Amino acid sequence: MKPVFGENYQFSWKDLGDVHLGRPNLANEMPVSVYRLAQYTMRETLCRRFGDEMAALLLRQAGWVAGREFCLNVLDITLDPPEEFSAVEVDCWATGGHTCRFEITPDPAAA
Repeated sequence: MKPVFGENYQFSWKDLGDVHLGRPNLANEMPVSVYRLAQYTMRETLCRRFGDEMAALLLRQAGWVAGREFCLNVLDITLDPPEEFSAVEVDCWATGGHTCRFEITPDPAAA
């Protein structure tokens, strides 16, 4: 879901910094539990402050920004996708699930 602020946000991929320079001993070797700790405590804080519904909305909007930035900075967007797809989130930690799951099907509207 595209956030209410659309593509007008201040985050920049360079905000992530140089992981190897900033963490010369760990680099990409951080246990997933550390990231999950940050995510779940952020969700808990947002839920306590704004309620479950608003917290889920904020986390989905943050996910949209993250996905867009990942696409623009990591993926080769010059490649033609073989087919268009429709993805529906069926379960995710933002909605209280333990993992994120999506149902992805070919988009009949693109045919």
